[in-house]
Amino acid sequence: MSDASCHPRAAGRPEDAGQLRRRRIPRGERAQGLVEFALVLPLFLILILATIDFGMGLRQYIVMTNSAREGARIGAVGESETKITETVVDRSAGVLTTSDVTVTGAAGASGTDVKVDVAKNYNFITPLGNLIALVTPGCSPSPCLPMTISATMRLE
Repeated sequence: MSDASCHPRAAGRPEDAGQLRRRRIPRGERAQGLVEFALVLPLFLILILATIDFGMGLRQYIVMTNSAREGARIGAVGESETKITETVVDRSAGVLTTSDVTVTGAAGASGTDVKVDVAKNYNFITPLGNLIALVTPGCSPSPCLPMTISATMRLE
């Protein structure tokens, strides 16, 4: 007799009757999920904010690097200092201004170096920057991360 319906205890089971029995939650465990969520949420938000700020900062760094390299390349073929500065600012997609760009050696002889320096502060876009401001020296009015890029090429 392997039939479950013939077993004396099988007839009284709630599963067999189509009813689901609710598990009784002990009194001390009722808000456990809420407490765990409250503990994990700040860590999760910090991770998301850090990812956003890192991505935007990396974007600015890449734009600055490419702009400085483009300016050095223009300078290597003999362009003037103002043309190099305009090229760097144009290639930066609005990240840089003319005051952020320094060009040296643009009017040099063939075989000398032209150097393009770009310096700009990255201003954090999330409140996480306030935590990072404790580590980096003061930028005013908001926390920032100083970025300096240099590109050098030989004049042709």
